Amino acid sequence: MLSSIQNIYQQAVGCDDCFVKDRYKMTRGKISKAQPRWIGKNYFSSKKRVCVMAINPGNVGNRSSYGQRHAAAEFQKHIENFAYDQNSWREMMRFIENDMHNWGGGRYKKFYFDLMGLNLNEVAMMNMMLCSATNKNGKGNNYSKDTLMNCYERFTKRILIELNPNFIILSGTLVQNAMKKFTKSLLEVLPNTEIINTFHYRPQLQRDWEKADKDAEHINNYLFSKF
Repeated sequence: MLSSIQNIYQQAVGCDDCFVKDRYKMTRGKISKAQPRWIGKNYFSSKKRVCVMAINPGNVGNRSSYGQRHAAAEFQKHIENFAYDQNSWREMMRFIENDMHNWGGGRYKKFYFDLMGLNLNEVAMMNMMLCSATNKNGKGNNYSKDTLMNCYERFTKRILIELNPNFIILSGTLVQNAMKKFTKSLLEVLPNTEIINTFHYRPQLQRDWEKADKDAEHINNYLFSKF
């Protein structure tokens, strides 16, 4: 369970595949390692076991350039310690819990926890691509269908299987499209899992934010009706 997931994340921290192969045209973001994501302390004992999968990590820290650099350096230190010592998992989870309110300018917390009503202690959050990235010019948050699929085949699928969720919430069109290739084989391994599609927590077009928020509330009601 958790120890197996920690082992997979440790392997991912040492992976550089998407950044050494020119065909991916990626360069690393402010954090130069794969980033583990939140797993609530009561996730494995929860009756719901909801896992949210988004695209890939964005910046950590507040929106100032100093805040992001400082937070990225702190998180990277925790990740590097974890690569050699699983006891550092708690420090990583503590950092994530304290920093989550900064993600997406607050949209991350609002979308998944305030509107979707997910219980922090009973949910697992993850990304299909575990690393942050920029384009070759070092700008923007970058990813592609190829890098999503590459990371899924190497690490993400194994993490999902160990999480054994009752519900996987695929957040964002790109993730949903990339997962179409893998859904059938994944559900053969996880026959009791239901996949739910929703918006990215911070749609590119602000006019879609209201639609996203309403969908999050709909999912909240749906999950509540199940238990």
